[in-house]
Amino acid sequence: MPETSNYQKPNLSLEDVVMEIVKRIQEIEMKIKFLQNRWTPLGINTATLEQFAKGKIYLEVKIEDGELKFRDKNGQYIVVGSGKLRKLAEEINERLLKHGLVVVVTPEGVNKSMVATAVIWDLPWHDVGISLIIRAYRIDEENYSGFMRFLMKYNEEVGKYVNGKLLILHDPDMKINTLDEIETTISNLINITNSTSSEIPKPLVLIVIPESIYNMLNKKIRDMIEKYRFNVPQGLSLNDANEEEEEEE
Repeated sequence: MPETSNYQKPNLSLEDVVMEIVKRIQEIEMKIKFLQNRWTPLGINTATLEQFAKGKIYLEVKIEDGELKFRDKNGQYIVVGSGKLRKLAEEINERLLKHGLVVVVTPEGVNKSMVATAVIWDLPWHDVGISLIIRAYRIDEENYSGFMRFLMKYNEEVGKYVNGKLLILHDPDMKINTLDEIETTISNLINITNSTSSEIPKPLVLIVIPESIYNMLNKKIRDMIEKYRFNVPQGLSLNDANEEEEEEE
């Protein structure tokens, strides 16, 4: 009869546990950095939450006095975590977390990138397990295979170990992106969101487009996004985001 082993796993001190956690976080950060440097395709920009707060996705973003701010067209920095802007972000995130995808349509006079910034900052990153933002300027024939390869590599290197989610942002640059590129990107992102492939992590997808562009989309694309569409109210002013909200009667 074989002898029973008397080996017992040593008890780890609190300091040892903390060191193990720190080591694991550092390993994951290194994997993410490697993915960003090695596998990011053309037409794509990526950022961790820390990088996002330092302006890697939007140059208009900065941290000041412990708050995230966005510079509007007048050069004024708006706190994105307060006022009407925060309330709007909360409404959009409720839809995003429920459906996995939301298409935000902004009226004239509302900065779509400021809205996107508020939405991203308001997301419960740690609760949802988001570890990386991908800003997809376009996903078309030229970079589609590279984009899908990036998603698979992320799943292999990071997603399987931390159950991390990707947040994909499509905020087209109206000076660069063509209408055809926007339509193709929206179509591809919806298909990726609805994919059941085990090799591709199911992302959260945030699309922000101005109403003028939405009205120009072909009917097929408008039909595809109908159930995901969120209309920002006409005449909504976000420049009072630094002011306290009026008390509800």
